[in-house]
Amino acid sequence: MKATLKNLIIASAIPFLLSLAGCAKSKEITGTWYWKSATGNTELYLVQKGKQITGNYCSSFGNGSKLDCKETDADNAISLNLITENVYEGTVKSGINDAVINIRIILKPDNQSLYLEQLSQPNEEYYLPNKATFTLN
Repeated sequence: MKATLKNLIIASAIPFLLSLAGCAKSKEITGTWYWKSATGNTELYLVQKGKQITGNYCSSFGNGSKLDCKETDADNAISLNLITENVYEGTVKSGINDAVINIRIILKPDNQSLYLEQLSQPNEEYYLPNKATFTLN
């Protein structure tokens, strides 16, 4: 009888624990992500809602002489959709002009990092790292 009660408690707890793990995972991408190099830095301000991510960003290159920012606006500069688990693809719209950069973001929850890769490089002027690993702050 005790073993049956124990099994029932464990079976009841599993869905609850899995739901907690799912909640934590979905919230990991919402926040401010940072990347820094010797000549520049970029901040991504991301919000996840289900399978979509929106947000804005600010990039500084040339030791601060080149800025590309879209921090607050009615429209989001970043628009991404879930492709597969932890992989999102979409676009970033430059704050300098209307250049649209196709990007892929891969969330790495094990080390709380995010990998950004440009999938296209428009001819217009913009500042965004081609490939970079961001950390959550």
